[in-house]
This record gives sequence, structure tokens and C-alpha cells, in this order.
Amino acid sequence: MSQRITLQAWWHFFRSFWSNPRARAVGLAFSLCSWSFGSWVVHIPHVKAALQLDDAQLGWALFGLPAGQLFINPISGRLAGHFGPSRICIVAAASTALLLVLPVLAPSMALLVGGLVLFGASLALLGMAMNACVPEVEIEGRHSIMAICHGLWSLGGMLSSALASALLGAGWLPRQHILLASSVMLLVLLAIAPTLRRIPKPEHPDSAHHGMARPTKNLVLLVLIGFFALLSEGLAFDWSGVFLRDFRGAGPAAAALGFTAFTMAMTIGRFAGDLLIARHGERRLLVICGLVAATGLSMAIFIPTLWGGWLGFCIMGLGCSLAAPMLFSMSMRLPNVTPAAGLATFVTFSFLAFLAGPPLIGLIANVVSLPVAMMGVAGLLLLGVVLARQI
Repeated sequence: MSQRITLQAWWHFFRSFWSNPRARAVGLAFSLCSWSFGSWVVHIPHVKAALQLDDAQLGWALFGLPAGQLFINPISGRLAGHFGPSRICIVAAASTALLLVLPVLAPSMALLVGGLVLFGASLALLGMAMNACVPEVEIEGRHSIMAICHGLWSLGGMLSSALASALLGAGWLPRQHILLASSVMLLVLLAIAPTLRRIPKPEHPDSAHHGMARPTKNLVLLVLIGFFALLSEGLAFDWSGVFLRDFRGAGPAAAALGFTAFTMAMTIGRFAGDLLIARHGERRLLVICGLVAATGLSMAIFIPTLWGGWLGFCIMGLGCSLAAPMLFSMSMRLPNVTPAAGLATFVTFSFLAFLAGPPLIGLIANVVSLPVAMMGVAGLLLLGVVLARQI
């Protein structure tokens, strides 16, 4: 039965989530994942200057993240199936915290790429494991928490970038901030690890199929829709500020507000998402979210004012907010596919768009223009709407 969405209903849901120790621990694991990514991203300009890289060299170096992901994802499902996702989540979070410092402190291009490969592999393993923990907590608590966990992912990235901006503005060195960010991760992990460890290992009769799943129609559709959705997220992360600066005449602070508007709208949408999903259903919301995201991105491109850009990226953030949590959940409920295998396969191909998509957008923009490249992403979002109707 669908439930009425009111502020009281949302507050009751949020309290029940936060009062559940295992749900809270998994949600904080999501925050740690984006905390690490956000802590690295703010230092990309510093790394470029410190190693005296040009745009092309930096672009190729950034492919180290998706390379690490491609290396680990084919075996991540087997690791989760054998050891249990909660244990993998703890190990991956610890390794991510330690590996986070490598790219920022790298003294050469080769070590930068190597550090990004290791960091990307650990980050991808953490992403798979934390998502695989969610169904076990949902079974225990009898309500969906995937969207709010992804909301905490968005919140963790916002907090990490805000802290970095404040500390760097106060005169901290990049190495000082990154060591602090790593230490905060380890302290939070130390606090939640005992609770994560108590999440039961899921049992599946056919444990041999925890690797990559064989393609089915619905799995292929989910992967394609996820690729388009996460490509648009990557565009907002890496290119919203550049677009507002170069094509709307925004200064540094005003350009950053495009990304801020996107992430704030995404966080709000995700915190309300579990109630929306319960009321309207995943397939219907996939269509609505795709249309809203494409509309918002189109507004940012075609409204020739700075305010239009801010508004467009805000609406785009609302549209993108629920795609990832819904698709992650759906990939773990496919017929004749174990949850670990479905999730690992989905993450391997779709999340690649989040990491590798922005450099590719840059290469395309260099040939045509950034607005044209962004129009192509809006078109892919509409294609995702068409595919969502086929699931």
C-alpha cells in the first residue's frame, strides 16, 4: 500500500533509520565513501600545478580511477559472496582511507597514476560492499533505506569539500588536509566497524555465481540507464563550474554555486526518496527522474543567464537524485541472478560512466564545444527514459 508523504511521515522514517544502529552504520559508510572522493577532487588543481601537468596529461592520469575500478569490480562480487559484504566494507573503507593520501602526495606522474589506480580499486570495492549491505538491513528493519543511504553519500561529499575549502582558505597545506581527511575516515570507521561486523552474511544457495552475471534483458537495460544517469552526475561534478565560468561569465564563487545547487537538490531528493519510491514505484520514478534531469540540464544550456544555469543544475540534481539508489536496488533483485553478481555487474559498467565520463566529455568538448557535449548527455538521459519504459 502506498503511503502518504508528509513531513511527519518523513520525520518518523528518518528517526527510525537513525535509531537503527546497523542502518546508521551503513549510512555512515556511504558518507565515508563520498568523503574520500570529495577530499581528493578538491586537490586536483594542486596536483596539476605541483607536477606541472598540462590538460591532456591530467586527463590521462585521471583515467587511473576507472582503471582501478575495472580491475577490482569483476572479482568484487566473489569477495562479497565469500567473506560477506559487511567485512569487505570495513576492509575497503580502511584501505580507501589509507590510499586517499597517495595521489595528493605523489611526486611524479607515474606515482600519481599508480596511486589513482589503487585508490580507484579500493573506492569501487567500498561502493559495491556498502550497497550490498543495504538489503540485509532492509530485511531486518522492514523498510527501504537505499535512497537515504545515497543521500548520506551526497552529504559526505558536500561536507568533505566544505572542510577542504575552509582549511585551504585558512592556509593549510594540501598534505595537511589530506592527512586530516584520512584520519577522520579511520576514526569514524573505528566507531562503526563493530556494528557493521554484526550485519549477517547473506546466504545464497548457488554461491558459485557471485562474480559477473550473465547478461539478461533487464540487466542490460539497468546498466545502460545507470550509465546515462551516472554520466550526468559526473558532468555536474566536473563540468558545471567550468560551464558557468566560461559560458555565463561567473566568477569562482558564483561558478561553484552550480555544483552546490546540484548537490543540495540531490541530497534533498535522496532523503525523501524512500517514501517517494514506496508511493510511486521504481519504474515510474525512473521515467520521471530522467525527464526532470534532462529538463534541468537543457535549462542550464539554453537559458542564457547565470540564474538560469543555477536553476537548471538544481533541477537536474533533483532528477538525478533517485536514479542511482533505485538502480542499485533493482540490480540486486533480478531473477536468476544473485544479488552480489547483479550488483557487481551493474557497478562495473554503469559506475564507469561517473569516473571515465567527465574526461571523455572534456575530449568531446575540445572537438566541438562544452554546451554541445552537454546536449549529448541530455539526449542520453532521454534515451534512458525510453529504456526505463521497457523494464
